[in-house]
Amino acid sequence: MLAEHEKREAYREVAAAARADFADLQDADEFLPPHRVRIRRPDDPLTPTPAKP
Repeated sequence: MLAEHEKREAYREVAAAARADFADLQDADEFLPPHRVRIRRPDDPLTPTPAKP
């Protein structure tokens, strides 16, 4: 009986923490916008070049 009670309490705490983490992620403005990526072909040189918009 006591173990079941502890499991329920632990689940509530974990669920509340997960909801808070998810809400923080939804409000985050620190993510960079998507950017273009240059796909390297097998015969391309290994020197990095910026992707053109």
